[in-house]
Amino acid sequence: MTTYDPQPTNESVPASTMDPGIAELFERQAAATPEAVAVRRADEELTYRELDAAADMLAARLSRQAGPQAVVALLLEPGPALVTGILGVLKAGSAYLPLDPGYPTERLGFLITDAKAALVVAEAATAHRVPRNGRPMVLIDAPYGASPRPASHPSRGGSADDLAYLIHTSGSTGTPKGVAVPQRPLLELIRWSVARYRVSPDDVALPTHSTAFDAASRELLMPLLAGAGLVFTHGERRLDPRTLLREISHSGVTILDTVPSLLRRMLAEPDAAARLASLRVVVCGGEELDAETCDRFAESLPTAELMNQYGPTETTVAVTAWTCRPSLNGERVPIGHPLPGVRAYVLDEDGNPVADGAPGELCVGGHSLAHGYAGRPDLTANAFRPDPFAGRPGARLYWTGDRVRRRADGALEFLGRVDDQVQVRGYRIEPDEVAAALRRHPGVAEAVVVAHHGSGEEGEAALAAYVVPTGARVPSADLYTHLADIVPVFMLPDHLTQVAELPRTPAGKIDRVRLPEVAEQPYTAPEGRTAATIAALWETVLDRPRVGAFDDFFALGGDSLLATRVVIRIRERFGVDLPVRELFTSRTVTALAVCVDRASAVADSGALRRRDPARRRSLSFAQRRLWFLEQLTPGLPAYNVGRAYRICGPVDVIALTRALHAVVERHEVLRTRFLVEDGEPYQAVEAPNRAAALPVTDLSTDLDPVASARERSRATIEAPFDLAEGPLMRARLFRLADEDHVLLLAWHHSVFDGWSVGPFETDLTAAYQGRDLPELNVQYADFADWQREQLSEDRLTRRIGYWRKRLDGATLTLELPADRPRPPVPSYRGGSVAFSVPEALVGRLRALGRERGASLFMVTLAAFQVLIGRYTSRRDFVVGCPSAGRHRTELEELVGFFVNSLVVRADLSGDPSFAELVGRVRSSVLEAFEHQDLPFERLVEELAPPRDLSRNPVIQVWFDLFTAGSGLALGGASTRRFATGSVTTRFDVELHLADTRHGGLSGELIYASDLFDAASMERFAEHFLTLLTTVAEDSTAQVDSAEVLSAAERELLLSTWNDTGCSYRGDRTVSE
Repeated sequence: MTTYDPQPTNESVPASTMDPGIAELFERQAAATPEAVAVRRADEELTYRELDAAADMLAARLSRQAGPQAVVALLLEPGPALVTGILGVLKAGSAYLPLDPGYPTERLGFLITDAKAALVVAEAATAHRVPRNGRPMVLIDAPYGASPRPASHPSRGGSADDLAYLIHTSGSTGTPKGVAVPQRPLLELIRWSVARYRVSPDDVALPTHSTAFDAASRELLMPLLAGAGLVFTHGERRLDPRTLLREISHSGVTILDTVPSLLRRMLAEPDAAARLASLRVVVCGGEELDAETCDRFAESLPTAELMNQYGPTETTVAVTAWTCRPSLNGERVPIGHPLPGVRAYVLDEDGNPVADGAPGELCVGGHSLAHGYAGRPDLTANAFRPDPFAGRPGARLYWTGDRVRRRADGALEFLGRVDDQVQVRGYRIEPDEVAAALRRHPGVAEAVVVAHHGSGEEGEAALAAYVVPTGARVPSADLYTHLADIVPVFMLPDHLTQVAELPRTPAGKIDRVRLPEVAEQPYTAPEGRTAATIAALWETVLDRPRVGAFDDFFALGGDSLLATRVVIRIRERFGVDLPVRELFTSRTVTALAVCVDRASAVADSGALRRRDPARRRSLSFAQRRLWFLEQLTPGLPAYNVGRAYRICGPVDVIALTRALHAVVERHEVLRTRFLVEDGEPYQAVEAPNRAAALPVTDLSTDLDPVASARERSRATIEAPFDLAEGPLMRARLFRLADEDHVLLLAWHHSVFDGWSVGPFETDLTAAYQGRDLPELNVQYADFADWQREQLSEDRLTRRIGYWRKRLDGATLTLELPADRPRPPVPSYRGGSVAFSVPEALVGRLRALGRERGASLFMVTLAAFQVLIGRYTSRRDFVVGCPSAGRHRTELEELVGFFVNSLVVRADLSGDPSFAELVGRVRSSVLEAFEHQDLPFERLVEELAPPRDLSRNPVIQVWFDLFTAGSGLALGGASTRRFATGSVTTRFDVELHLADTRHGGLSGELIYASDLFDAASMERFAEHFLTLLTTVAEDSTAQVDSAEVLSAAERELLLSTWNDTGCSYRGDRTVSE
């Protein structure tokens, strides 16, 4: 254990060493306003009394293990625990080391060791992030103030001259430096801030800074010493502008301390002015504030005050301040004048003052200085030098390394860095620290990292790394992986370039001016054969002209289905076993190439080839189950599939008939029927004539041709198919007028699934245009034989084992609240509700998915699970989702029944945040994909749920998100989908979302008419849309409390139905 003795500080105001410290001042405030809310985050809330008691309890525990002025590391998420931790450490007479839980484990371990921390305070959720190395650990978790105050709490507290905290800054040698800051300068800053901003118990402050950023100490402690309240957002969404706007508006936040880049993003939101109306004061620091942001702020919030502050960590958060005014006409925003007790000089390299207006290095003296760099007297002596202007011995100046000039009005303007330290996204970063980490890679001989402007968000600074490899080029993905294990995410370079040598000056120093321009390399070609092949696969699947080495699959438009197609092609091209989840974690070409090179060889899956058509052909597993159900209940309409097209324009009926004939001839499954021999069904293929017939019915003289076409279409779709007699496809053409027709197509599900629409439309379009359809290499019957060979009993047993374990204990019967009792046998009649999800909302949901490494399918499925959970009050249930079932490229252009039903188990236990639930859904879906080849029919057999003819086995609710196809093109005529009015369903509820590729989603809610009324399902669809909006605005919302009611419903429930007042006659009693 190490303690730090304060060095003489450059006090401009004499002070007694007995001046109270932060802990004592907080205790006074807690005594003055004990029941006022001090800290709140979501449903966690502590009053001043409770916070004081919680800090006392922690202090009592710490005092037994850490002595006075010992350093205690705090690994806590922003929230009540963090505030309790800071106050508890100070009450124990110790100093705190704030750590960001998002840092890599290696960096956390270094910081703790470098600070010689006596122990670590953590939460259960963060404790695993730090190597203990024999250090004691104290866990702190809610409820923080539930236990009684210790009988004799230590309340050592200390004085204003004791150490407050130790915080690390980026080191020019590649090693972070720990800055030791006493309480006095922090208290002086807080006192000035409270007075300047007129902070009172009526104020509410919203912290936004990282725990490990020095401004966090001021923004946390300043409100608490003035009796104000602190409100937190969840850490993972702390920097999301929409989340902040929502919290500011909801909580009536009056004081905000943030960085300019985040303020810019908030002001860019369309409803910023309304959402930020409660703000009185906004303090900016950490990076340069621009005039445009000042003007936008003044326009949006004319009554609020915007303060630009400046201060390195070594000078305790802030030493200069400037009240922003609009109409700077593009000039630099000053960093302002020195705060009381601070001396600011602009000096040349020899330490002489420069003339007003001339640039020089800013040097700071006065009471704001830190003690220095802990354990680094050499660095302290170099940066904290004697102050020749103070007029008293022991006074010091901190040389900031920042270039400034003093204007005629005395205000300072920031011009840049004297050295190479840069500000990136609000963080001060020493590029040499990143370069030093790169040089630790065995394949790197030299590395340099510089700031690059004109790239990154809104043209702000970004990091560009240049690497000289020791030999062959190092895969860039390896370098990023290596860096991510050492430095925080915010220090990862935005650009990485490998060069043969670094340019140098005549003196032998690296010539940064001659480094290659990043702007000259907007596209990085994939490196190596594996990466080049993967890029080519992405180009094909994503329909992109060029894919670069660091392009993100999902940012390019990838989704779960396309990811599956990519993985199938990679498996076939490279012969490796690559799970779909790899593409969700390794989202760039370079990263995925590394995974492919490391993947193990895939087991031989046998040849999928054309079999002897004279052989008796087996049914696939899915076909056999439908055949069996048909034997039990002949003519089930639930297994009929229909699709109709309205054709406006000239139609060549002969050409259309020939085109249908060509398609049916190409796909044998469309002219297949199922015969039985010795009790076993088999497939028999016949000539295409019957299936390809196209009767034409003239409805032009009917009173309402469209209604007639709709009724005839519905009847045709729902008419029973005879599986033995065939054909299992029907086509009809209804003439409404001279150039107005409806083409109806219907199939039995045993020969056609949803994916089949794409190849069917493609082939029918090509054949109608007179193009020959090439012969297929394999037919559906070949797949059925191959599937039987692949899924031998031994292989099935292994796959069944996974699903038994996955579904162990799951409830396989789900009961949604219905409008009428469930009939003993369903009619399969359904109703539907159409709705749409706006483009803007879909964009936010996609962004939420990218943050969590999830696809849009996973995000929307998570929302569906939340809604089902809210309707049923269940935490554990299953949802059915489709799997295309086409695990080989030969199957992608086939028509047939390949789709498999996946059982995705929902886990809403513990009331997770929506973001956390998305992570759970992501894991569940990826696991399901990895085990998707077990036919659902076999799973039902193995699970053997109680026989119940009233409901579908295992799955009662269904969810699907798919990409809408390109449609049917028939010459010069226009075609669009035609609603047939035929709706059947095997499930209680089905939710289908179609990605139209125009930004939005087209939704259809299908429901069992036996159970639900249309009005109930319309509300269900409204609730789904409201929920999507809620979680898109705030993914940290707990799922149990996420809003699902529309504004109209809330008004009805809270106001209209509660408005029970009425007039009574004055001459009668209540009983009368």
